[in-house]
Amino acid sequence: MKIQNAILALLISAGCGDALFDLKNAIQKFGYIAYTTPVQYAGTGTLVSGDAAHLDILSGPESCFPSTIDVDGEPTLLRRVDNTTLPNQAKTFSIDVAAMANFFTMMQVGTPSIKASAHIQDLKSFTFSFNGAHIEYIDVIALQSYYPTMKQSCKNYLNLVGFIIQALRIESMTFTFYEKNDSNVAVEVDKIQQYLDIATDISWHVENKVNLVVDSPKYIGYQLGSLRQEDNGISLYRANSTISDQFIFKKITDIPTSSNLLSIDRSNLEPQEQRALLPAPRHPLRARYRE
Repeated sequence: MKIQNAILALLISAGCGDALFDLKNAIQKFGYIAYTTPVQYAGTGTLVSGDAAHLDILSGPESCFPSTIDVDGEPTLLRRVDNTTLPNQAKTFSIDVAAMANFFTMMQVGTPSIKASAHIQDLKSFTFSFNGAHIEYIDVIALQSYYPTMKQSCKNYLNLVGFIIQALRIESMTFTFYEKNDSNVAVEVDKIQQYLDIATDISWHVENKVNLVVDSPKYIGYQLGSLRQEDNGISLYRANSTISDQFIFKKITDIPTSSNLLSIDRSNLEPQEQRALLPAPRHPLRARYRE
C-alpha cells in the first residue's frame, strides 16, 4: 500500500543554510547511510566494495539476489517493499553558489541523477519536496532459505564484498521555481532545460503549469549487508552507520549451510552458474564487524 502524506520538503528561498547537510542528516537519523556518489545501481542486492565516500558498484541487483530462479521462473521471494515515513521538514536556504552546489550534490547521488543548469542562479527561489517514501529490503528469512541454492561464485564473492540489504526510495520529487518578483515560473520544456539537467530516461510531468514532478523513483539512502564465512558457517551482518566512512557491521543472524533448506535440482542451474563472472573489486570493503 502506497504511503499517504509521506513528505520531506526543503524550501529554497532567501536566507542561509546547507541543504545537503539537512537532507543527509534526515537520512542518517532515519537509520540509513546517505549516498555520496552517483551510482548506476542503488537497489537491494547490488554488490559493492570500497567505503561510504567511494562506493564501488560491482554487480547489479539481480546477479546474486535474483527475483526469480531460472527454473520455471520460480520466485525467490528475496525482495520486499515496506511503507515508511520521514519526518516532515521545511528549511530555508539562499540561492547562492555554495547552497546550490550542496543541494544538487545530493540530487546527483543515488539513482537517478538530477543536475542543476547554470541559469538556475537567475531564480530568486524554488521549492523542492519529495513524497512516497518506501523501504525496499532483502527478506532475511527468504535469504536463509535461498542461500543453499545461491551460485557458488556469489557465495565466494560475498565473503569479500558487501551488498545493499535495505534501500530508502522516494517515489516522486516536485520542483516549483520562483522569479525575482516572487511569481511562479511557468514550467515548459525550454524552462526545464534552462534550470535542470534531467537525463532522457527520467520520467516527469507538469502539474498546474508551474510544478515539475519527477516520477522516476530515486534511491537516497541504504543499509549494507555482509555475508561472512565464519567458524559456525555463514553469518549475516548489517551496517546502517559509518565511522570515518568505514562501515560498522553488527551481526543479524547465522545462516545454516544445509542444502535441505530448499529442495531444488542443482543440475538445472549449472549453466547459470557458469555465466556468473563477477568483477574483481578495485578497493577492499572497509568495514568493522561487531557481534
